[in-house]
Amino acid sequence: MTLSRKVVRAALEFADLSHESVGKTKLLLLDFLSCAYESLDLPQSRQAIEVAGRSGGPASVIGTHLRASAAEAAFANAVLGHGLVREDMHTGSVSHLGVVIFPTLL
Repeated sequence: MTLSRKVVRAALEFADLSHESVGKTKLLLLDFLSCAYESLDLPQSRQAIEVAGRSGGPASVIGTHLRASAAEAAFANAVLGHGLVREDMHTGSVSHLGVVIFPTLL
């Protein structure tokens, strides 16, 4: 069995999550989306959107009508979310996890 399958089989059900965890995740997602919307007009954002638009596909790029491949949309959305460098930060690991996790999930 592959590692990916093991992870999927070990995944929690939504009902297993605490209200605190769900609330924190909602807050972080809103934070990510607000950062992405505020970054739409930055040069690096416009460039990432342009590149994503070349691929075509079923996935959305935040704040646009653009449809792109899942990989290209995830890349553009990550650039958007990180554009202002104001996103969430996990202080213990000094990491901006939201700009990696949310674009991938979306």
